[in-house]
Amino acid sequence: MSFTDRILNTVKTVVLLEDRLTSLTKNVDNLKSKTEHTLANHESRLTRLETIIELTRSDGTTLRLTPP
Repeated sequence: MSFTDRILNTVKTVVLLEDRLTSLTKNVDNLKSKTEHTLANHESRLTRLETIIELTRSDGTTLRLTPP
């Protein structure tokens, strides 16, 4: 294997790594946006559940859930 072939293979490897890194960065950004949306959705659902629990006590008392 000549020196030129080794240099060309190295450049090819670097280009492929750059392409994979770009793809990985896009995937991470997509996962981040999905996670943020999901967390916001869960937070609103938890708030609704807390409200239902506070309002629907069978003994007439109010259950207060305190934040952690």
